[in-house]
Amino acid sequence: MYTGWSLKKFAFVNFLTVLLFISFFIEETQNLWLALDYFMFSFFNGLLAYNSFAYIVAFCGQKIFTVMLGLFMVFNCAYYLFAQFNQQEIANRFSHFFAFLTIALICYGISNLFENVNRQSPSLVVESFLNLKTFSFSFDPKVTSSSSFPSDHGVVAGLFVCFFLIYMRKSWVFCGILFLFATMPRIIAGAHWFTDVFLGSLAITIFGYTLLKTLNLHVLYKKFLVVPVTEKVFVVCQKKS
Repeated sequence: MYTGWSLKKFAFVNFLTVLLFISFFIEETQNLWLALDYFMFSFFNGLLAYNSFAYIVAFCGQKIFTVMLGLFMVFNCAYYLFAQFNQQEIANRFSHFFAFLTIALICYGISNLFENVNRQSPSLVVESFLNLKTFSFSFDPKVTSSSSFPSDHGVVAGLFVCFFLIYMRKSWVFCGILFLFATMPRIIAGAHWFTDVFLGSLAITIFGYTLLKTLNLHVLYKKFLVVPVTEKVFVVCQKKS
């Protein structure tokens, strides 16, 4: 059963999230984040020296894998929507999905507000690193980004994870692994810094998660859109049968 958050809990979580997000733009704390970025990139990119690991990262960093992962997420959402034939349950699930779409568009809009943040990816800044483009693989992984903060890829993956957690009741372990598969290959290859995803994208994702848990938009969608439509659809189907 879906349970919402109180405004107090929403405000507290987002207050902490905003503080962390703002700390990236304050000179004194920004240096700490940059040091973490360089350390994480140096460590994980250095693991590409192991050919089998480099092969996995290159495969997961290519566009076709991103498409496959996206289709997996979309098919999971579709299964959630159409797996039940009970009118009441269908109304509940579609109202959840419309609420999710609304919050997803808000979060994606917030992400686009930072398009002008002039931050190049590690592959365009760090002089010496292991570039997957130079490996003799048949894959074409993404290794560069001219505007990397926050990672739009990370925001989209994070929002799907929110849907899985809140409505589909997937485990945190499953969702965590899914998020890592979606984001880590680009961090390791040099297309994004660690904080592009685990500070920028994650902050926006947390905001979206808390909105979904607090606003209860699904109640409005169910009352004014989904129930009237589903009732008409079921009436038409019953007449045809």
